[in-house]
Amino acid sequence: MEIGAQFLSTDYRVIPDLVVALGDSDAVVTTSRRAAAVIGGRMHTIDTRRPLSMLTSGLVPLGSAPSLVHGLIRLRRGRRSPGVSPDPAA
Repeated sequence: MEIGAQFLSTDYRVIPDLVVALGDSDAVVTTSRRAAAVIGGRMHTIDTRRPLSMLTSGLVPLGSAPSLVHGLIRLRRGRRSPGVSPDPAA
């Protein structure tokens, strides 16, 4: 976490609620759903609403597609209801 910018996406459920409960609701702001990484002088732009944009942008090599899709499926299955974190042992 010390190496680059960090943010909480809208997919996080518990931490934003915790910040509001602690009385700092002004700290929770809506930002762009776009992010970018510069690698080797080339900018790779992704859209958080479209996880596969990591592949189409060139950020993640196409050979990693099976692992990426598998991870996205596991992530979706873990989201059963807002405010409930997936079981880390699963």
